[in-house]
Amino acid sequence: AETHVGDQAALKPTTHYGAYKVCNEACAKAYWIANQIPSVGLRPLTVYGPGRDTGMTSFPTRALAAALLGQSFDIPFTGTTAYIHMREVADMFVTAARSPMTDGLVYTVGGDVVDMPAFVAAADRVIPGAAKLITISGAPLPITSKVDDASLRRTYPGLLRIPLAQGLAETVAVFKQLKQRGALTV
Repeated sequence: AETHVGDQAALKPTTHYGAYKVCNEACAKAYWIANQIPSVGLRPLTVYGPGRDTGMTSFPTRALAAALLGQSFDIPFTGTTAYIHMREVADMFVTAARSPMTDGLVYTVGGDVVDMPAFVAAADRVIPGAAKLITISGAPLPITSKVDDASLRRTYPGLLRIPLAQGLAETVAVFKQLKQRGALTV
């Protein structure tokens, strides 16, 4: 059984991207130690919502846009991941930036842990017919999906929390407006 990963979990990246992220965290800590420059880092898994259009974990958001446009779309990974709406992550960054801090801190970000078939089913509930257009393929993302953000939420009480169904509905509402203006792209 996979254990929940929190802020103090041993970091064992298996990709260059993961190693690069760990390096950023170490640099932030070094800036604090050497110069007392504080910072807060956040570790979200799959951020979704309007404006999320680059990188591997942008594919679920892009699949929503494609489905609204009536286009077939493949999400090139399978498995389970934690989805967190972009407004939640923005709230976390703004809240952390406005709070006094010391040290170079890093927090794991949670979200709704969902496998890809469940994500497609949720998309189909907000865009009827989406399940006929969205496919999934490939290997699971090389990251854990069991994350614990209790420490983050204790440190910054009152952070925004948007359940997946609400976040998908909000995203689709924005995408429908963009579609009406001819500005929705995949």
